[in-house]
Amino acid sequence: MDILQLLPPFFYAVTAVFWIFLILISYKKFMTYRQEEPLFSKLSLIVTFFASTAAITSIIFSYQYLNIDHPESMIWVDWAILSLNTTAAIVTSILYTHHSIGDAMEKLLNKENRLNDLKSEKENFTHTLDQKERYIVLQEIALNVQKTVINASDPNSMLDRICHQFCEHPSFNVAWIGFADIEATQLPISFFHDNAEPRFLSNEFVSILDANDPYANGPSSQAMLTNRTIVIEDTQSDLRFSQWHTRAKFSQIRSVLAFPMFIKEGDRAIGVLTLYSQDYFKLEDPEIALIQELTHTITRHISYLNTHLKIEKQSQQNLKKLKVLEQVINAVPANIFWKDRDLRYVGANHAFLKCKDLNSLSAIIGKSDEELGWTSTQSEISLSEKRILHDKKEILNQIERSNHRWLLSNKTCYHDQDNHLLGLIGVHIDITQHYNTELSLKRNEKHYRELIENIPDVAVQGFDENRRIIDWNKQSAAMFGYTKEEAIGKKIEELLYPEEMHVSFINKVDSWLTQNRPIAPSISQLRHKNGKLIKVHIGHMLVDKQTKTPEFFNIYLKV
Repeated sequence: MDILQLLPPFFYAVTAVFWIFLILISYKKFMTYRQEEPLFSKLSLIVTFFASTAAITSIIFSYQYLNIDHPESMIWVDWAILSLNTTAAIVTSILYTHHSIGDAMEKLLNKENRLNDLKSEKENFTHTLDQKERYIVLQEIALNVQKTVINASDPNSMLDRICHQFCEHPSFNVAWIGFADIEATQLPISFFHDNAEPRFLSNEFVSILDANDPYANGPSSQAMLTNRTIVIEDTQSDLRFSQWHTRAKFSQIRSVLAFPMFIKEGDRAIGVLTLYSQDYFKLEDPEIALIQELTHTITRHISYLNTHLKIEKQSQQNLKKLKVLEQVINAVPANIFWKDRDLRYVGANHAFLKCKDLNSLSAIIGKSDEELGWTSTQSEISLSEKRILHDKKEILNQIERSNHRWLLSNKTCYHDQDNHLLGLIGVHIDITQHYNTELSLKRNEKHYRELIENIPDVAVQGFDENRRIIDWNKQSAAMFGYTKEEAIGKKIEELLYPEEMHVSFINKVDSWLTQNRPIAPSISQLRHKNGKLIKVHIGHMLVDKQTKTPEFFNIYLKV
């Protein structure tokens, strides 16, 4: 048997070994993938079966070929079968190993995808870390802003300082605050700090608040008009910021945040806090919520400071008014004092202290009349003052006696702005001299009346500027027959003078009043009630000529 005849059984043996090796691998694959990949495990079974058949065939052919004589013509058939068997083995191997190569490629791709995922996760982690670091820095700045707010006594210096503090954050290079009234059409910059290079803000920078104006679509304008936080995430792509694209690019401004300033939810915004950032911000970023809350805190404190300053200003004005009132009260010659509800002295003017021979107000503050030793003269007055507080009534023009003085007293309750009773105010006018004078006049009048009424044979009559009788003594009634009741109120010329003397008498009275020409004494015949004429000597006297109520007196003696 030559070498050409030995080659077929040799290759049959090699292919048989290959198929046996393939059977072992397929079985192992089947055991590996039967749970995870059922389809691939079935393919492994098919390959195992086909490889087993091919291996057995190769062994049989090799055995028969070595033990049986074959004619030369069969060698080419063997070669054809061997070629087909070898081709089938190669194709089967390729088909089988194709999945392994694909699986390897898939694993390689999975590893690459995993590397990309890890890279993305690293980038996300780095971004998250940077964001957390940015948030921590913002928290520190927020704490400083809150300290500024708490320690502030002036809203202007507070807001200016806050703009500077926001720009201490590495993300923010411009910060400004603007305020506008309800009817305003523009939002000017009230306070700002600009670290941008070149500077972004200018003196002409304003935000339009007219909703119909196309230039009112900027972040600050929209925050003011809509009362919502506005975030421009990218100044170069957001059309709302188109009119400032170039300036933002040169100043390295990538995001803009605008926060409306309102005291409580639902109120109209009174202003806007606007921040320009070198980084990119989104509305959902945690920094936005933190700055929103900080803006509300700032706005509420602005309202508190304005109210406090208004109250302080009002208090200063009230203090000035109180000082003026104190000076006025001290300048009043009347004695003025005020007490609390327990009738203890709270205050008094200089005249009161002088009247009480006191040098200082502190001598009476917080003390009652009893504690001051004024009970001997004040007991009835204290009871009266207690009734005033109890009944909440007033006493007007009541004459009281205190320390040998006569006082015209007016007392009333005083209340606070909520109408709560605080105590009692008293005003005393010293009328001692006037009272004594009046008593003297009354005594003199009594003596005068006794004298007039008891002078024998002398009739005395008084009449006013209109010549109406206001006084009529007993002797007048006896001399002329008219009682006092009949004479009072009548015109003297009509009652006593004959008709032809009326005009002359009236002229004499008017001349005395207007020209200071006294009526000379005379002897005339006057008319009695019964119509008879009585001859009398008449004297005339004018009293209180310079007052509004001058009085005339006629004195009559029978001739």
